[in-house]
Amino acid sequence: MKTYFHKKYLIIIPLIGLIFFSCDLFTTREPESPSGISDVWTPPVNPQEVLRNISDAFEQKNGVLYMKSFAQDIKSDSAFIFIPDYAASVYDTNIFTGWDYNSEESFIFKLFSPSFLPDDSAATIQFIPESEPPGELSAVFHESYIITLHHIHQNLPISFSGRAEIQFIRDYTGSWVINRWIDENSGSQPNMTILKASL
Repeated sequence: MKTYFHKKYLIIIPLIGLIFFSCDLFTTREPESPSGISDVWTPPVNPQEVLRNISDAFEQKNGVLYMKSFAQDIKSDSAFIFIPDYAASVYDTNIFTGWDYNSEESFIFKLFSPSFLPDDSAATIQFIPESEPPGELSAVFHESYIITLHHIHQNLPISFSGRAEIQFIRDYTGSWVINRWIDENSGSQPNMTILKASL
């Protein structure tokens, strides 16, 4: 009887050890974002990368990454400002008085909030270049854009489009950022001005 139990334990103990270590119980894992994908942000070594980062931030609905593309120094003349398309806006134009970095931040976090865009909804912005002249310290691009938002508000369309004159500068780190967005209408669809006024 003793021999039987002795042999039985010799078989069971190695099996327990094998199962224990194969479970990988003590391996640390990299945390994932709530959406299950890692945040995407590329160092903006040129203005085109800034626009690409904005597009990625829309897809991720990530307000923090979105704001990294805008000039933040509100005490300098190079701080970000948004100039609306007053011809397209049917809202109170006072909304856009002094629209700066902080105003943009408030807008984008409202836009990406679950109360406007549920977690399983899609958001995209596509830039179509019209003029992208290079520059060493600053550049001015003319872009068409198309925004698609699968939101839950019945009184707003899901598509917005327009044209923009976008000015880029290099910040103190040497990275490119946007310090001016002049919005324009490009057709019958509402543009960014209308979208911002709606929120």
